[in-house]
Amino acid sequence: MDTKRRSLNNLIAKTLSEFENWPLTSGWKGKENDCVNLFTHAFLLNEVRPSNPIEHFAQVRIEIGVIQPTGVGTKVGARKDLVIWDQPRMTTLDDAWRPIKIPAAIIEWKAKKSPKRAAKLDPHDIN
Repeated sequence: MDTKRRSLNNLIAKTLSEFENWPLTSGWKGKENDCVNLFTHAFLLNEVRPSNPIEHFAQVRIEIGVIQPTGVGTKVGARKDLVIWDQPRMTTLDDAWRPIKIPAAIIEWKAKKSPKRAAKLDPHDIN
């Protein structure tokens, strides 16, 4: 794994850890889309700076299409909750409107309302 990828992974892990602990102490409740938006705007975007792997706000997108991995599903592309690109304003599309570009990171959320219920993970999202 290259240094830039490792730095991005560390940044994501740090901000996810901060976000994970915050609702436990604040009493905040939210559904999946609330979590994605709050994490992105209140935790992840606080780390945007030239010295970090996310240097520009336009590298981070919510609910956008990306290419599906080979052998996953029947569609060429799928929407994902949170996508981080290597460069600002990137999309998955090439000049012929085909989804081919791969983002630096994809974070797919699954909200679990009750500790008694197991989280339901789709094998496509795991892939």
